[in-house]
Amino acid sequence: MTDLDPQLVQRLKTLKTSFPYFSRSCLKIYDAAGSLVPFEHNETQQRLHEFIEKQKRETGMVRIVIVKGRKQGCSTYVAGRYIHQALFHPVKNVCILSHHASTTGELFNIVDTMYKSLPDPIKEPKIIDNTRQIQFKNQSKYTVYTAGEGEVGRGGTPQLFHGSEAASWENTDAIKTGILQSISDVEGTEIILESTAKGIGNFFHQIATSAAAEEGLYRLFFAPWYWEKKNYVKPPEGFIRTTQEKQWVADYGLSDGQLYWRRLKVMALGETFCKQEFPFTIEEAFQSSGESLISGEDISRARKREFEPEEINFYPLVIGVDAARMGDRTIVSFRRGRALYRVDKYKNMNEMKLSGILAEIINKHGPQAVFIDVACGYGTIDRLTELGFGRIIKGVHFNQSPRKESVYVNKRAEMAGDFRDWLKEDVSIPDDNDISFDCAAIPDFEQDSNSRYQLVSKKKIKEKYGKSPDIFDSIMLTFAEPVKNVAMQNEMHYNSRNTVKQKTQTNEVQEAFNRKGTKYSGTKLPGAKKDSRYW
Repeated sequence: MTDLDPQLVQRLKTLKTSFPYFSRSCLKIYDAAGSLVPFEHNETQQRLHEFIEKQKRETGMVRIVIVKGRKQGCSTYVAGRYIHQALFHPVKNVCILSHHASTTGELFNIVDTMYKSLPDPIKEPKIIDNTRQIQFKNQSKYTVYTAGEGEVGRGGTPQLFHGSEAASWENTDAIKTGILQSISDVEGTEIILESTAKGIGNFFHQIATSAAAEEGLYRLFFAPWYWEKKNYVKPPEGFIRTTQEKQWVADYGLSDGQLYWRRLKVMALGETFCKQEFPFTIEEAFQSSGESLISGEDISRARKREFEPEEINFYPLVIGVDAARMGDRTIVSFRRGRALYRVDKYKNMNEMKLSGILAEIINKHGPQAVFIDVACGYGTIDRLTELGFGRIIKGVHFNQSPRKESVYVNKRAEMAGDFRDWLKEDVSIPDDNDISFDCAAIPDFEQDSNSRYQLVSKKKIKEKYGKSPDIFDSIMLTFAEPVKNVAMQNEMHYNSRNTVKQKTQTNEVQEAFNRKGTKYSGTKLPGAKKDSRYW
C-alpha cells in the first residue's frame, strides 16, 4: 500500500467508507430502458441512506422499517449497501428474504449484475456461486431465501438482513422466531424490512406501527411516490388541475407532469390500489377504501395545518384519559376546540401514580373537563374526587347509552363518530406517526339490526392490530360530552384582570409544542363565535 500513489490510497479509503461514492464509482444497474448505467442514488435512496446512517451513528446498528411506493429503488439500495459491506468487511453473512421465488431471483440478479460491474482490483473472488448463494474468498457470503420455505434461515448467523416485500410474507411466525431471532442486537448488525403496504393487521403493519411509536429498536422510514422523479408524464395541452390536485400542489409542491402521471395510474389501477401502491402519506399507504373508520386524507390534512397558539385559548381545555390495561400504555390527550395539540404517553402506570399526574395537570392547566375511561380508571376517578376535583372529573363507560340513541349503539361508537366527523373539519392534530397509525387502524362502523352504528370490539381490534388502540381511545374521550365554554363567558375580562392568566395559558400551550421530540403543526383557528355555548 505504501508504494501506491497517495491519491489512489485516498480513493480506496473513500470507496471503503462511503457507500454513495462506491455506488456511483463501481456499481452498475439496469435502468428502466434496459441500459447498464452507473448506480447513482435517486432522491429516495439518498434520503434513505441519510436516515440509516443516522441510526447507525446513534446506536451502532440498523433496525429500519421502510414503507414505500412501488419502483422507488429501496431494494436496489439495500442490495448495493450489503455488497459494499461484504466486499470490504470479511466474514459478513448477508441474508435476503423475499415473498416470492420470482422476486427472490430478481434480487439475486441485481446483486450478480453489481458484482460483474465491479472494477477488477476490488472484485473479491468467488469460491461459491449458484442460484441461491455467493461466497467470496474473504468468507463473506450472500444468501437468498423465499418466505414460506419452512424454517427460513435457521442454523445461520447473519449480520446483515434484507426483508423485501415483507407485507406479503407467508409463514411470518416462523420468520419472527427463526431468522430474525438469529440476528444478535450488537454493533454492526443490520435489519432492513421494506414493502409497499397491504392493509392493516399483518406482520408488516404491526412492526411498522411499533416503529412509528419508537417502541423497541426499529424506526420507521416512509417514502412517498412523488420523491421519485421518473413518476412524471408531460400533460396534454389545456391541462386543468382539479380542486384536489390544487390541494396536492399546495401540500407537496407537485408539478402538472406529476399530477398527470397520477391521473394515469388511477385510470390503470383505480383510486384504492393507486393509494396503496403509490401513497402520498403513511396513513394512505395502509388503508383501503371502506376499511378504516378514519380517512387517511383527513389525518394527513390535520397534521399539516398551522395556527397561532394564543388563539386556541378561546376554547375550553378538554382532556381524555385512557388508563392502562395489562401491557398497554396510559394516554392523556389535550384538546381545545379544533386543536388536539398534545398527546402524552406513559408506560408502567398504576392508578395512584396516574392520580398524581392528573392532579398536577389540572392544577397547572385548568381543564374544564377530564374524561376518564372507567374500565381501568375507576380507582383514579375515586382518588381525584377525594382530592377535590370531582366537579371536572367525568367517568365514562364505553357501553353506556349515547346521547344520539337512534344513531349509535353505545357511547364508544358515538365518541368515535364525533371524532371522525371533527377530523373532516378545519382542525389540527400533532404531526406524529404513532398517533396517525393508531387512528387509521380502527375498522369502519358496522350496523346492528336497527341500523345503528357500532364499532368492532377492542379485543378484535387488538388481535388484528397487534396492540390496543389506546391513543384513539384517549382522543375520542375528549368528545364524551359537550363542554361549556367558560373561557368565552369570561372573555370580557381578557384585557383586564385575567390578562396574566390568559398569557400563562398561551405559554403553556406553546411549551407543549416545543417539547423535546414533539413535532407539531396544526391549524390557524378562527375566532370563537360569540354565541357558541359548547365546544
